[in-house]
Amino acid sequence: MDKGKKQIVDAVEQGSKPSSQSAYVFLAFVISSLFSNLLRELLPYMMCLLYGCRLNAALQNGDPLIRLNAERCLEEHRLLERLGRAYSHNLKGLLRCALDIGIIRKRVIDLSIDPTHLVYWGVKMIKRWGTPFSTMKNRALPGLLPITCFDLLSGLILFMSDFIGKAKRDRRGKAKDAGKVVAKKVLRSVDFLRKEVGIRVRSLTGDEGMCSEHLLRELEKRDIRHLFALSSRSSLGKLVPTIDGWTRLEDGRLIGMKSGVEYHGLKTNLIALKDDDRTYLYISNYGKGARYVWSRYCRRGKHENGIGVAKSIGLEDGRPSTNLFQVKGHALACIYLMILLKALSKRLGLDPNKEPQTIKSLLTRQCYVRWEEGRLMALVVVSRTLIARIGTSKIEWDGGSIELVWHQGRNATNTLMKIGAKG
Repeated sequence: MDKGKKQIVDAVEQGSKPSSQSAYVFLAFVISSLFSNLLRELLPYMMCLLYGCRLNAALQNGDPLIRLNAERCLEEHRLLERLGRAYSHNLKGLLRCALDIGIIRKRVIDLSIDPTHLVYWGVKMIKRWGTPFSTMKNRALPGLLPITCFDLLSGLILFMSDFIGKAKRDRRGKAKDAGKVVAKKVLRSVDFLRKEVGIRVRSLTGDEGMCSEHLLRELEKRDIRHLFALSSRSSLGKLVPTIDGWTRLEDGRLIGMKSGVEYHGLKTNLIALKDDDRTYLYISNYGKGARYVWSRYCRRGKHENGIGVAKSIGLEDGRPSTNLFQVKGHALACIYLMILLKALSKRLGLDPNKEPQTIKSLLTRQCYVRWEEGRLMALVVVSRTLIARIGTSKIEWDGGSIELVWHQGRNATNTLMKIGAKG
């Protein structure tokens, strides 16, 4: 019997329960060792998110680290509602902790702002929240439309706010200034990060839906640089023929900049990007050249990817109910889970951008878990390559220990069956 197999046999004989979801072990480790057990009660719900099931579906799950009984399921629903009612307070504590341990790298950040659409169904919810999302090609889709704030340096969604879309008209029937409405949402997010968390926003990036005269003026007052896309129908489009010094990018497109243009009474720079059949417009008060500004705007692709990651773990499809406070608690859980995965990658020396499959594999390993005097004792079956990549076979902290083992039957299913047969 090899060493790894013997360790598994000993763990089972000591009462360890087998599971295929090692994510529980590693998330418990990060929450306990790095976040001082902050919001630890959310762990069962975050396991449901990673596993891809809703709370009610966890009632029928056979895995001991995911399965919930009816009482625990109800408790998680109530927990999400409590967290949602104190959403800003809980998020403030989470971000401050992430800042202290270095997951958010700096107290001065470059922020990207973008709304995301969370579809909901049902006549009752449509009457209650309306249909704020529509396009020229699709009929209006009911849904929540929260603003997402993304740190371009750490690659994390820091804040989601204003879940319900605002009405287009006020109580007297007068049409609202849409630009001013959006600007107030954005500025509330910027002020929350600065006043409540202690993070100063150095620059703000957004698409054409975010840009408005009111927002540009307020950003100038706060000494925050701006970088926004403009509509192709913008009045600044007539200045494109006056741009000199076009340069060609690696993909063959042409880019140029005209400095010192006036837009809504403010001085800024116009950047134009020429494709085969279209010209894209951007404005920014960065003055280091068109290529530099374009490289900064391209970083906004990380924001789109971040929203995609959040939705892949259930931000949209995994909502626990149509209760708005539970939806907010659900959004908080998604933000926390992404921060935890980032912290785990950093702690183990893995790069989530270069090694996504390694991290994904690490979270779905066969493991054996037991508790001794309140401490988590876990045995995780991994490959020799992963042990060498992490650089250690044992992780210990005050709340427990994780031992990484390898043996030839790596999923340990056959080993467990043989142990049961012998018993």
